[in-house]
Amino acid sequence: LVVSDDQQIFSNPKEGGDEPYLLAKKLPGVPVIVAKDRYIGGQLTEDRYRKVVYLLDDGYQHLRLKRDLNILIIDASDPFGGSQLVPSGRLREPISEIRRADTIIISRAHMPANFEGLEAEIRRCNKVAPISYFHHDVTNIFDAKKTSSRLHVRDFIGQPVIALAAVGNPQVFLYDLSHYQMEIVDQFIFRDHHRFKQSELEQVLQHAKNMGASAVITTQKDAVRMESLNFQEGEIFVLEIDFRPENAIAYKKQFLEEVETLFEIR
Repeated sequence: LVVSDDQQIFSNPKEGGDEPYLLAKKLPGVPVIVAKDRYIGGQLTEDRYRKVVYLLDDGYQHLRLKRDLNILIIDASDPFGGSQLVPSGRLREPISEIRRADTIIISRAHMPANFEGLEAEIRRCNKVAPISYFHHDVTNIFDAKKTSSRLHVRDFIGQPVIALAAVGNPQVFLYDLSHYQMEIVDQFIFRDHHRFKQSELEQVLQHAKNMGASAVITTQKDAVRMESLNFQEGEIFVLEIDFRPENAIAYKKQFLEEVETLFEIR
């Protein structure tokens, strides 16, 4: 399924998935392809474009495809999923497979974590891959009905809000709201990728009124799944997140050098 090409978006969140649709919106000019068989998806892409760099989401375990660069992202808030493989834990592979990583990103590094212990565990499996720390920064808040609007985070400091999320790690979202001193008077947490019903949204909005909340706050990924639902301007606001390295200049230099090396080898 072609979610977007280098000119326009063809799909919606229900057809293409919330994350691919959100990527298509945030990356104009970058084709986004969804395929159960990634090899076929790759062929489809090459039929349309001559020079292609493939960036696979959740591609670390997709061993059928040869990778030029293995980028391993480790969540600092839950780095090893209880050290158990699914279904007992969240790991898709044994921890020892860190050895395959060419470069390692520790995400959500703005949250409290045992970074020394985390690096020790990584180095036990992989001695050479560079490790980079990435922070998640709240950059803006915007009205879900008026996406062109941008508000300052400080506008919500001390304000009573309802948290609404259906993401993989909602604790990070709640942490961000608390970090920016919003008063979470209640929360509605659903399973990841949950498709909101109109009745559910109306229940949340009514509860917000009953609680005297100034707004319902949700995530960018959740907001795209609400685009087809009915609600009013000023009722639901979206937390906009920027994902950035601790040292942006150094990281870009390192990453571009790695990519350039790959093209030289080719």
